[in-house]
Amino acid sequence: MQARMDGTNGTNGRRLGEAKRRLKRWRRGRRRPGRIPTELWELAARVAAEHGVEETAKQLQVSAERLAQWVQQLGLDGTPADSAATEFVELPPLAGTALGECQVEMEEPSRRKLRVCLKGSAVAQLATVLRTLCGKEETP
Repeated sequence: MQARMDGTNGTNGRRLGEAKRRLKRWRRGRRRPGRIPTELWELAARVAAEHGVEETAKQLQVSAERLAQWVQQLGLDGTPADSAATEFVELPPLAGTALGECQVEMEEPSRRKLRVCLKGSAVAQLATVLRTLCGKEETP
């Protein structure tokens, strides 16, 4: 027995139906064009992992290319999730080196970006800044 894509059959269908309802509610509630929230992309990616990207994109009226990216980023396509980009590696300070400037850019799966520019002595605090921004700050 195969689940129908209209959201009326089984657990898989319920998840698709939920995704359709939530996207419809989000689209109705917004006043101007905007990005689909991360939580809705994640739900759509879980549905796509079960039903296929193309069919899910068609049913949810979203970009199949973006949906495929979310499936891959969340590791729902059978490959490991892209967590290497979020790991923190602390480098020891370079002794005797003049401090200049540094630019750090981070990107979420939703493609929102954060760019931090540090100059002078603030560069020495780069490790602390990155730990804080990544949510991995140690508590005393």
